[in-house]
Amino acid sequence: MKVLHVIPGIADRTGTPAGQLRRSDQSPRSKNDLGAVPGRARAMAPGLGLVVGVSRGRRARSHPSQTGRMKSAAAPSPRLLDRVDLLLLRVAKRRRERFRGDRAFYDAFFGERDLDKYVRDIRNRWRFALVDDALRRRFPVRKPDILDVGCGLGIAHRFLSVPRTYVGVDMSATTVELARGLHPQATADFHVGALPNLPLSSASIDAAICLEVLEHVDDDRAALRELHRVLRPRGFLIVAVPQTFYWAAYQELIGHYRHYTAGSLRGLLRQEGFEVVESLPQLVRLWRAYHYAYVAALGIEALARRIFRQSVSLYDSRLYEGAARVLLQVLDNRRRQSSEGSTFVVAQRLDQT
Repeated sequence: MKVLHVIPGIADRTGTPAGQLRRSDQSPRSKNDLGAVPGRARAMAPGLGLVVGVSRGRRARSHPSQTGRMKSAAAPSPRLLDRVDLLLLRVAKRRRERFRGDRAFYDAFFGERDLDKYVRDIRNRWRFALVDDALRRRFPVRKPDILDVGCGLGIAHRFLSVPRTYVGVDMSATTVELARGLHPQATADFHVGALPNLPLSSASIDAAICLEVLEHVDDDRAALRELHRVLRPRGFLIVAVPQTFYWAAYQELIGHYRHYTAGSLRGLLRQEGFEVVESLPQLVRLWRAYHYAYVAALGIEALARRIFRQSVSLYDSRLYEGAARVLLQVLDNRRRQSSEGSTFVVAQRLDQT
């Protein structure tokens, strides 16, 4: 696989150059356009994708990106838990830096200390088990070359059993350097880059992983065209995007341009040369409950640090690890469960014959 050592210009993780974020005074496109529901970023809980905490990257009122957006097909009006999501996010962001759209925001996002908690996190373990299972079923003999877009610290490499080569791309040079140090294996390679300008040659990979990234990209159609370009014919794209209610504040708080429905995601993929071949279980209610429990645990950790004057970590506790093992065993029975309403899908690149 040939990797082009060409780093795109300074941009946010979406590939949008600094200073070119959309402004609220732009006119929205027609509601009849296919695409996503207008907003979600990395949450305080690692890999959660629910809306509490700092964005993984990707100002203004609710407005569409370059694909038109319905106001909210998934939830025409916000429900109580949608309001709780927004409230927790605002609280979490009170003393944190808000999304600015430049690389410095992401350079400060990760530290080496974060790797262990991201690897231990229950939801990450479950989701990457699903990704690994989907890839093993599609590559039963030949080991594929795999791209991880918005790879962060490269934790996917810890979970995947199938790659011949693993290429992680992240827009933060600082994060990429950390990932290289954490994964010195010859099969892992990390590069600075961002959608829609990946530093890879055309038709150079067999499968791409793109989890909680598209909602951060101003032009998600261009992002999918770029993924289509770097995939080999009949290659696979595993993509996950949020389907929770989108609030206008999400763009300013966490850099979400939109949220999606199952139908809008499938339509978008179809228009850009992909066919959904499998829907993976998303378990939105479960992970939302887990997310709230995590936030409560953070509060307990902070209180314990004040009382006992020492560091306390949820992820280092026997209680958390025991609960994780039990939950993962229960969830294993739902690995092949039909999930037609999911926005966590496996799509295949279509090619004209």
